[in-house]
Amino acid sequence: MFKKIDVNNEKRHELYKFLAANTPGFAGYIEWNFAKFLVDSQGLPIKYYSHTIPPNDILPDIIQCIEAHG
Repeated sequence: MFKKIDVNNEKRHELYKFLAANTPGFAGYIEWNFAKFLVDSQGLPIKYYSHTIPPNDILPDIIQCIEAHG
């Protein structure tokens, strides 16, 4: 992506509409631009990680999710 897009509000980009509607356990509001979504090989979101969690801290969970979802 090369331009600014909306991730919340009525102008929310289609990608984030899809992620918000299909991510298990996700409340629907993206707090900050460093939030992370884990998407499986079929393009379906499987997990949301808050911007407050550093990438290195979620690595074990990402590995576990990848192993569980193939």
